[in-house]
Amino acid sequence: MKLVMKIRRALRFAVLGMWLVTAGPVLAVDATSFDPMTVAITSQSTIAVGTVVAWPSGSNPADIGKWLECNGQAVPAGSQYDRLRAVLGGQPIPNYNGQFLRGTTTAGLVGTQVSDTIKSHTVSVPGQNAPVSGGLNSTSLSGSASSQTYWFTQTVVNTGGDYTGGGGMGAVTGANYNTETRSTSGGSISGSLNSGSLTGTAYVSAQTGTYSGGSETAPVHTRVRYLIRSIL
Repeated sequence: MKLVMKIRRALRFAVLGMWLVTAGPVLAVDATSFDPMTVAITSQSTIAVGTVVAWPSGSNPADIGKWLECNGQAVPAGSQYDRLRAVLGGQPIPNYNGQFLRGTTTAGLVGTQVSDTIKSHTVSVPGQNAPVSGGLNSTSLSGSASSQTYWFTQTVVNTGGDYTGGGGMGAVTGANYNTETRSTSGGSISGSLNSGSLTGTAYVSAQTGTYSGGSETAPVHTRVRYLIRSIL
């Protein structure tokens, strides 16, 4: 029994030694000549159906038969696409053309699309005094003047004769006082403002404005193709 175990152990070391020889000069005995470029790595992995990747090329990947473009197309017929139908819940393939993808931890929001929005904000331009410099052009001026009323008292002194005043007065000796009220008619005003230099400040009230930009609000971005794993 012990002999059999020794033989098996010897065979194992022999196989290990042969593998090290055929693997090439990967690692020397002193561990100073390690060359990672000579290490052969074979990766085998399974990409889950429904996985979406951003493909950076206009050409297709080598296994394009296992992928479909995320352009809103219907899931093709055939039982090989049953897993994809289950992942999408019977819905068409998502259309990610021109879309930014945003993460969420709320299951009910997955797949919902949000329209273009701009967060509510306020832009204020306060009123201010702005310097003014220029000339004042001649400007016509017109208007009207209302009628005016005035009164006056006149005094007549009689030195001994007869005085006949208004209203059939007889002879009056001494001073006579007579008060009268008169009025003027309305008139018009016309003329022009003189031309001259103008300096000072003018008050500009608070205002709001608009900005003319593109057709969307978007950060700096690079376009890619979105592919979805359709079959294993």
